[in-house]
Amino acid sequence: MATRGEHAMNKKLSFATFAVVTGLMSTGFVSGTAHGKSIKCNKRQTTCEVRTKDLTIGDRVGVFNPDGVLVAVGEVKKIRSQKRTIKIKKRHGDIDRKDRIALLDTKGSLNSAPTNYKTYNEKNRSIGATAGYTYVGIAQGISAFELNGVSVWRPKGGLEYVVRGSFISGEGETAINENNDTSEATYGVSLTGFGGMGGIGYTMLKDKPMSFRVEGVAGLLYTQYDAPAAEDEGETAALNDIESGIGLVSKGTISALWNLEKIGLSFDLATGMYHEAPIGSFAAGLHHPF
Repeated sequence: MATRGEHAMNKKLSFATFAVVTGLMSTGFVSGTAHGKSIKCNKRQTTCEVRTKDLTIGDRVGVFNPDGVLVAVGEVKKIRSQKRTIKIKKRHGDIDRKDRIALLDTKGSLNSAPTNYKTYNEKNRSIGATAGYTYVGIAQGISAFELNGVSVWRPKGGLEYVVRGSFISGEGETAINENNDTSEATYGVSLTGFGGMGGIGYTMLKDKPMSFRVEGVAGLLYTQYDAPAAEDEGETAALNDIESGIGLVSKGTISALWNLEKIGLSFDLATGMYHEAPIGSFAAGLHHPF
C-alpha cells in the first residue's frame, strides 16, 4: 500500500509531466512525418513546416493518414534553406504525427517528387481504333465500311496533334443512259482505299468522365476505284469525282469520349471530302489514354 510520501511524489511527477507537455504545446507546434522528415504545424493547423528538398514553391501537397485517407490539402508558400512552409488550404480532420505528406501536383519538376508516393500524372497521349459506316456521295451513293487507327498527343498547350490511319471499302450503284436512249442501265460502283492523315484537335472537359474532342485532319489515300464509262459528259464528270490512285482526303470529326480507368469508349461523327466527293461517317471504338 502506497505511503503518504509516495502519493506526494506521484503528484509531483504528474504535475511535472503536465507542465512539460503544456510548455511544448504553448510553442504552437505539433509534430508529424513527411517524406521521412519532421513536419510541424501551428496550433490551429493552418500552416505547417517541413524539412525537405523535394518540394518547391507552388507545389500542391496532400496530408494522408496511415490508411491512405486524405486529411488535408496545402500549398508550398515559402522556402528557407531546406525548410518548406506549407499553407493548409482545406482540412478534413486533425493532422497527426503519424500522417505523411505526398505531392499532388507541382509547378516544378515532377522528378522532385519522392518515388515512394503516387503523384499527379496528367495523361497527354492516347491511342485507339474505331470502326463504322461511311457514305460517299458519288454515283447514287456508296455505302462503305471504314476502319481507323487513331493516335493523339497533347503537348503543353491546349491543342493536340492527331494522326489517323484509315481503310475504307464499299459499293454502290449508278444509272447511265445508253445510246442517248431514255432507258437507263444500272451498273455497280466500288472503291477500296487506305492511307494516313494528320492534323490538330482540341479536347474539352478532358479530366471529366465524359469529354468531347474536335479535330481536323487531311492526308493521302491510295484508292482502287471501279466505275463504268459513261457517254454523257455530266455523268462522266460525276463518276470521276474519285479516281484510282493517290488522292487527297480531308475530314472534320466531333468525338464523344467516355473515359474509364484504363480504356474508354469513343463515338465519332465526321464529314469531309474524298478526292472531290463529299463523305459523311459514324464510327465507334475504344481508346487507351497514357
